[in-house]
Amino acid sequence: MDRFTSSASRLLERVRPFLRLKNLRLLRQRSSDPGRERYRRAGLSASATLIQKALTIVISFVSIPLTIHYLGAERYGVWLTISSLLLWMSLTDFGLAGNALINVISQADGNDDRRSAQEYAASAVWGLIAISATLTVVAVASFPFISWSRVFHVSTISHHELRLACALTIGFFLVGLPMNVQHSIYCAYQDGYISNLWGICMNLTSLTALVVVTMMHGGLPLLVLALSGTRTIIAMVNIYYIFFHRYRWLFP
Repeated sequence: MDRFTSSASRLLERVRPFLRLKNLRLLRQRSSDPGRERYRRAGLSASATLIQKALTIVISFVSIPLTIHYLGAERYGVWLTISSLLLWMSLTDFGLAGNALINVISQADGNDDRRSAQEYAASAVWGLIAISATLTVVAVASFPFISWSRVFHVSTISHHELRLACALTIGFFLVGLPMNVQHSIYCAYQDGYISNLWGICMNLTSLTALVVVTMMHGGLPLLVLALSGTRTIIAMVNIYYIFFHRYRWLFP
């Protein structure tokens, strides 16, 4: 027991310097030392990531008891499928806004070459816009011929409600696709914590909207609006902030 106490005391003495307020200032004050500044940004990004992931998990768990009591078995099954699809589709960038974009913009920034950075960002944005436009044409042409009741194997949900919920799901995905460059741009400039802060804002807004809709006993279209509509609006504001305020030289 004495050996454990002495070991714990030595460990506490080693950790104590990192707990002082003057060291915690690195998380909120810019440093002229590039090395310290990188550590500061990494710490902010890690902290914001933990909060964002925690909120995502909370929304997943909270949405179950909020919606299952009034939606019914079939509606809840459709809602679970749609919300899962929205989550997976939000990660889609067709390889145009991932690590490749981070690497090329970071390299351009290291060389103080804003022209190349702007060209890389423009290529990613316009490429995603072209894909989104193509998918929009396909969706508009094929949507009237799809029997969504058969797709989801449901019989108690009205055709209009199911059709509107699916249309909103596809619409928000297509609108949000070109905006998936946000996280890559922030990471390329070592501002990943800003991207995570926007993600936290999205999650909090979506959770609030979800609670309001469930209190109103809203149907599937309103649930899609609560989960994805709020995220899309905040993503638009974020895109405006990126290209018109923080990284104006990247405007495509």
